[in-house]
Amino acid sequence: GHSARVQRRASGHARAVLSLERMTAPANSQPAGQQRAALLEGLGLKQQQAGRELGYRTDFAEEYRCGRLIGQGSFGQVHKGTHVNSGFETAVKTLPKVRGKWTREKTLGKIRREMEVLQELQHIKGVIQLMDCFEDDENVRIVTELCRGGDLQEYAEEHGCL
Repeated sequence: GHSARVQRRASGHARAVLSLERMTAPANSQPAGQQRAALLEGLGLKQQQAGRELGYRTDFAEEYRCGRLIGQGSFGQVHKGTHVNSGFETAVKTLPKVRGKWTREKTLGKIRREMEVLQELQHIKGVIQLMDCFEDDENVRIVTELCRGGDLQEYAEEHGCL
């Protein structure tokens, strides 16, 4: 089946990534729900090694590996990621803490708002699952489940209105 994502503007600037439908053909050998549950249980959004400015973890390289680029927008890039211990495939969105002419504070405010929106939507069926957040001096990395099939805009352009 088609899995699609939509970037929805919230308050004119923050974006939440939603999945139109869950993967029907999991990327890994276990059923996607079991893998996600096990990984979330093992990782949880734990706050060990709290980050510098936003309070996120700082041990990204110990937990994940970034693979090929799968998406790019005006605010960041998305790479296919792999959890080091489990091999679970994820999406890793990398957002720079400084963007163009914006101040660091304005950029961090936009990242905070994006995370708030995504966290608020976690209980809604069809919303991409947030797995973890990391930061270093230059970037914030948001780890989510990996959805295949393009984004909602591409889907709507190809298939018409939903």
